Amino acid sequence: MNAKIVVTPDNVDLVMTEASELMKQNDDLVTIHDKLENSMVLYNTQHKVLVGSFVTIAVLLLAIIMILFALWLTKKNIRKRQSMNVEQTLFYTDASNRRLHEIFVTSTEEMPVPKSQDMLFAEQLNEAIRKNMSNPNLKMDNLGEEMGLSRVQLYRKVKAITGQTPVELLRQMRLTSTTKTVGEIAYEVGFGTPGYFSTCFKKQFGKYPTELRAE
Repeated sequence: MNAKIVVTPDNVDLVMTEASELMKQNDDLVTIHDKLENSMVLYNTQHKVLVGSFVTIAVLLLAIIMILFALWLTKKNIRKRQSMNVEQTLFYTDASNRRLHEIFVTSTEEMPVPKSQDMLFAEQLNEAIRKNMSNPNLKMDNLGEEMGLSRVQLYRKVKAITGQTPVELLRQMRLTSTTKTVGEIAYEVGFGTPGYFSTCFKKQFGKYPTELRAE
């Protein structure tokens, strides 16, 4: 049980002093408590800021790594495309076109193995022309239909890989791969006279049909 203090005129000052001291101590405790609470709030805030800073730094580092990786991939792809462009440029030189053109003046047994889409196209066109070469009424529309191309597409493709039009190519193949005379070939391809055919042939190819056949 708590002891009771009896206030008398003799101890009233002492009691008042003790009461004042107790109130002061209580105020000090409240102040300390408030400071502790403020410190805890400040600590929690600083902890959140610190964690947020670490997360932000980590995200920035990851973003930088991804950007560097993307730049590396971009440069790698650019170098690859440049290398492919160089190879394509080398392939589409006059020498390469002549190599493709040789398919059409070479027998099927001697033809090289196709090494590109153009080479494959050239081989298929060679086969289609040889199959229809004896047809004097062969039209480029018919040849294009067999190749799955329109007349314009056939013209552009053949011109690009051989330097000749489909008609010019057909004439040369007929001349170099048949035992028919120049006159017979001239009539088959629509010329009125062998002489006019020979003149046009020399103008186009730089040689007369007989000179080319002799080679």
